[in-house]
Amino acid sequence: MIDEKYLRCHGAVEKKFTAGSCIFSHGTIQNHYYQIIDGIVKLSNTGYDAKDMTFQLLRNREHISLYSVFVEMPSLHHAVALTDCRILVMQKDNFNQMIGRNKVLMLMVLKELSSDFYYQPLKSCCYITDSAENKIEHLFHSLKYDETDQELLSFVIKMSLQQISYIANLSIKTVRSAIENLEDQGLIKIVKGKIFF
Repeated sequence: MIDEKYLRCHGAVEKKFTAGSCIFSHGTIQNHYYQIIDGIVKLSNTGYDAKDMTFQLLRNREHISLYSVFVEMPSLHHAVALTDCRILVMQKDNFNQMIGRNKVLMLMVLKELSSDFYYQPLKSCCYITDSAENKIEHLFHSLKYDETDQELLSFVIKMSLQQISYIANLSIKTVRSAIENLEDQGLIKIVKGKIFF
């Protein structure tokens, strides 16, 4: 989102998170701006049944919960490194001063916040369906959504069945069956163990 060099010039520091490590957790007050350099981060909530429900995946150049920089309220979700990640972390005060001095950047941040709210229903809709195929198809759409090439079967899903199972909150057996069904429908293609969507 924001140029990496520009962030570093204004005090952002690169931090490394190993796969599975917590970046921040539900209930904490956020005092930092986070932007991913490399890796995948998942945002999740813990449901009433104590199950972890993933609702968004974030990747390179995406921010993590931008809105939290502007509110003094506890986080409503967890942010966890799904893969090994490199993330730029910037103090909230530095971030606010930086955008306060740059009107073009401020407008870009407002557009980004607006875009987040616009796409939120689309990004979360798979978590209100019981269909394993719909959940996995939506997951694949969310991974592919900002790719230039949106042609069918043009995108390689770089995730293991275990990772898909974890994110979609499904058993591996259910994931295998759903993937077979999606392939039968022509929505995905499996070549040498790789899933093309």
